[in-house]
Parts: sequence; structure tokens; C-alpha cells
Amino acid sequence: MKRVFSIGSYLLVLSVLAATSPSTAASPPTEPANASALETGGVSISLRSRAVKLNVENPAQRSVGRLLWRGGLELISDDARFGGLSALWMSQDARRAVAVSDEGRWVSFQVTYGDDSTLASAGSARLGPLREPDGRSLAGLKDWGDAEALAVLPTGDVLVAFERHHRLNRYRALPPIALPDQSDLPGDHPPEANEGVESLVALPGGGLLAISEGLTAEVEGKRAWQGFVTSKETFSEWRGFQIPQDGDLAPVDAQIGPDQRYLYWLERGFSIIGGVRVKLKRAPLDRALAGTLLRPEELAFLKAPLAVDNLEGLWLRRGPNGETLITLLSDDNFSPLQRTLLLQFELIQ
Repeated sequence: MKRVFSIGSYLLVLSVLAATSPSTAASPPTEPANASALETGGVSISLRSRAVKLNVENPAQRSVGRLLWRGGLELISDDARFGGLSALWMSQDARRAVAVSDEGRWVSFQVTYGDDSTLASAGSARLGPLREPDGRSLAGLKDWGDAEALAVLPTGDVLVAFERHHRLNRYRALPPIALPDQSDLPGDHPPEANEGVESLVALPGGGLLAISEGLTAEVEGKRAWQGFVTSKETFSEWRGFQIPQDGDLAPVDAQIGPDQRYLYWLERGFSIIGGVRVKLKRAPLDRALAGTLLRPEELAFLKAPLAVDNLEGLWLRRGPNGETLITLLSDDNFSPLQRTLLLQFELIQ
């Protein structure tokens, strides 16, 4: 994941860069397995939330692009291990959420809704380490524990993609507390690169789709982001598809819509002057499955003064009245100058 900061955070990072740069150790982590953590499913941590507006400068604003505002929360914890959330899964009723962090942990929490199905609160959080096949904990390890993508297969197996040491871990259930199997990710990502597979999507009927923020290709005379798709249970024999580049924006998460017709994805960019900018796009899923260049439809463009931060988690579901609901989650980079936001929208058809 390319780090995204506010201006103040950017200046802070410049001042402490030498102290906070991630390790580039070539050997695996050596922390021994913690059997009690595996048995209890992590530990309970504090989590509270407070409501946020779509537009702090115009509280009456209720839509952006083709999205209708359905509530937002800032997630707050006194536990320093909470943060850096880079992917999102939600239960069918969207009252249970699981995320993975870029410091080798998983977090689960409960979500409540108001009578009008808008976001109301979040709490009852638990946290635990992601592990390697030999049982070693990845908790707190930026180099080995940089989890960036999450997908749940029809079998219930859970896939987590890692950057820097690029690999795919397959756990047996949510939360991902068991010891995983491991396989390679598609694409020739440079070792130690902080730009790898950011999106994993379980395909209808089996198979997997992955999108990299680190690999591009020349297609029809234009630069495009590289995606991959496979129907193999072993997640081998990948074929490529492409997403046209849009300025400095990069794809950071993707999901299939409830009708299984469209692939939706987030693209995020950052500049000192413009701050964080996020676009939600979609294209027919069959174009990705066919291994071709997607023709995106832009659904919304989020930037200040709208509620936006380093959005890296995306979840879509069918609402109680048949509507398509879209939930976004942000990665605060463990910075006090950023926020963990949970935002919900309804797609305007």
C-alpha cells in the first residue's frame, strides 16, 4: 500500500522517517506461536464510535455522484494496536465486520443501525494476530505482516494477501486465527515492494480475482493497472485483465455487486495540495473474466471537505428494501492525524 497522509501528517513523517521506516529483513519473523490466542480468538479491546457528516462544511449534503449518504462513523480505540485497516468483510446482515491490518493483525467488531438502516454505532471489538503456516505471529511486523486484501470463499476459507513479502495465506474460517496454507500471488512483484495485490474477490461459482497497485501494462496505447483472474482451486494459471489509469489514482479494493453483474472498485490518490482523493468505479464483471481492458463507469468522487481519508476497504450488499448498500473503511496508517472511518452509501440506480 502506498502510504497516504494529510499535510500535517506528511510533515510529521518527514521529521521521523528514519525512525519509522519499515524493516527490510530478509528472514521470516521469529515470534513463537501463542496457543492461548488461537484458542480464545484474540482479545477484547476498547472500541467506540462517533458520527460523522458527509460534508462538514455543508451538513445538509446527502449525496455525492450516484451515492446517497446512509451514515458515517469514526472508529476510536484506546488500544494502540487498533488501526491500519486495509480490507473489509461484513456478515450478510452487516452487523459483524472483520478487517485485516498492515501490521499483521485481524480485528472484528459489531455494527448497529438506526430505524432507517443508517449507521448508528460500532463496538464489541476483538483483535488477534495473523499467523504464518508454521505458527509464527505477524503481529506488529510491518515487513512480513503487511496484509492488504481479504476474501472469503464459498467454502468459508479466508484468503489474505500480503505486500512486501508477496504471498497469499489461506485460513480456514473467520476470524483468521488458524494456521494457514500458503501460495504465491499472481504477477511479478519486486521483493520488498510496498505496492502489491490490494484487492481479492471471490468469484461466483469459484475462482478468484486479484488487482495489483504495483503492476501496470501498456494496453491500446495507454497505461493500465494489472488485474488477474483464475478459476483454479489452487489459484494458479492466472490470466490478466486491465483497468485504465486515472491520473495518480491506484486501485485499493474491489468487490462484486449483489446482482453479480458488476465489478466495483476503489481508486485512491494523494497529493500535498489536493489531499486524499477517492473514486468509486464499476465495470461489467464479464469483461474482467474475459481478460480484457475494462471500461469504467465513475460512480462517485470523494475529496475534502467530504468525509474522506485513506479509504482502502470496500463492501457491497443488498439492503432490507432491495437497495445496493456500499460500505467503505479507511486505513489511518496508525497516525494520530488520520481517522478510521466507516462510511455507508446507497447506490442511486
